[in-house]
Amino acid sequence: YKDINPICVYYKTGYIFNDRIIANTNEYAVISINDLFGLLEKFENKITSDIFRGYYKYISSLKDSYDKKESDYINNLHSHIGQFTLMSKLVPYFNDMVKSKADYENEIHPIIVDRMELGQNIGGAPWTQYTLLFKEDSKPVSERWVPFSDSYVDNIFCRIDRNKNGYYFSIRQYNHYNNDKDKIAVRLPLLRGLFAKAVKEVEDERSDRVPPLKLAHYFKNDNKGKFESKIADIYLDKLDKEDLRILIELLPIALGKFIDLIKL
Repeated sequence: YKDINPICVYYKTGYIFNDRIIANTNEYAVISINDLFGLLEKFENKITSDIFRGYYKYISSLKDSYDKKESDYINNLHSHIGQFTLMSKLVPYFNDMVKSKADYENEIHPIIVDRMELGQNIGGAPWTQYTLLFKEDSKPVSERWVPFSDSYVDNIFCRIDRNKNGYYFSIRQYNHYNNDKDKIAVRLPLLRGLFAKAVKEVEDERSDRVPPLKLAHYFKNDNKGKFESKIADIYLDKLDKEDLRILIELLPIALGKFIDLIKL
């Protein structure tokens, strides 16, 4: 079979999250529910089969459900589609979330990296995470910042989830210091300081806007978590349309600057 070049197809009627990029990276042709609906729609008035009409109705209702959650994402954060759509608007590098590390900012390991992770809490409520900085990227920086051993590892990531105060967008570090909270405590204020600096740079760049666009007042933080430490939180339920517009405009820029500052 050496001379055979198969055409590989990834077909899915469920919502396609980052699996589209994974499939494209591996040179699969992707057929989504939108593609299937477009094909079925062409034959809606030409095929009278009850089986065809029933399947067309099913695909149409499924597509409508996805479209509604995607377009009204802020009111559909109880779904992975709503969370995924919002995350795509708030983080930098979103289209590069699956990439060969050899091609991404001169990283050294030629492997496929998946920046997006979808999961469920106990009880079934969804959460969505997006990794801004992998432990392999930040280790040289961490060794300059903190005088600890080579076993030090961390990730910096964003998370959309819900707690007793409502849905939130959180920027976090994940550490594993063998339960040594003192070492975690040293790292956290450094990261918070860099994030505050990145936010201020973005606000200063927009200082000529009327009214000036402010980003810092959206964020809160705390010190909860055994390994995870929160750099900043935004509670999404309290945002109006103008708040959301400002965040979508400024936050990806601020997060990009934040990562650049870490890598200096």
